[in-house]
Amino acid sequence: MGFVIGDFDTDKVKKFAIKADFSKNVNNQDSYNHCVKADALRIQNYYFESVEEYLNAIDYDCNNPEAFKGMAMSYTQIGYTKSAIESFNRALE
Repeated sequence: MGFVIGDFDTDKVKKFAIKADFSKNVNNQDSYNHCVKADALRIQNYYFESVEEYLNAIDYDCNNPEAFKGMAMSYTQIGYTKSAIESFNRALE
């Protein structure tokens, strides 16, 4: 499967290439860094450690849906169903 010139329509590319501008808020960058570390821990099945990193991310940005979503997935894996549901709900806010 190849690329078609229309695939590079600038309006479409801009919609998918938008990235968060962390340079304006150092706390968001710190939150992002903790999320990346937490995701790596979760993927390696270090669920308790990943929850700790997600909580660190939330300390920097209490409205980070990715941190709540990842934390919910970790809670699900360790059987903390109530905490998982609460975290998923926070991610959706």
